[in-house]
Amino acid sequence: YKDKEIWIIGNGPSLDDYPDDFFNNKIFIEINWPFAAFPPLEESQYILTTHIESPKYLIEHKSEFLKKSILGLPLLTGKNHWNIDSFGKYKDDPIYFQWHWVQGSHKLFLEYLKPTIQSIMNGKSCKYICLRTNIHYAIQIAVVLGARAVTLVGCEAKERKGYFPYKLL
Repeated sequence: YKDKEIWIIGNGPSLDDYPDDFFNNKIFIEINWPFAAFPPLEESQYILTTHIESPKYLIEHKSEFLKKSILGLPLLTGKNHWNIDSFGKYKDDPIYFQWHWVQGSHKLFLEYLKPTIQSIMNGKSCKYICLRTNIHYAIQIAVVLGARAVTLVGCEAKERKGYFPYKLL
């Protein structure tokens, strides 16, 4: 997708500002659950998550969507962890990435981000990082996919424990 615009779609209220067919023929990465409204039927549409619940749902109800999934490993919920083998016969379908969740300040996040960006720009493998939101992963992956521009829709984050992750985008 070199030099293309890639849209990142969350499930926030600004998503309602767009008509149902607006994202047709656009390249986009859906964060977690918007695939319920915008199914990834085209080659250029992807689902990204690091949570177990959405791939579990896809395996049971829409396994064809796993081929359009970008999954951060290990997938987590509490003490439950999934790795590639957890997908059984579907393990070759998703695209996987290694992730690192930075627990700390915005300053610490930026310290981790610098070498990650250098690795991405030099075509080297790395762990993608975030500070409290999968949107950070999606932005990094959009760059790897060749994005000229990244547009966020529905990516308003709610306050969690005094943090507003969208302010760090």
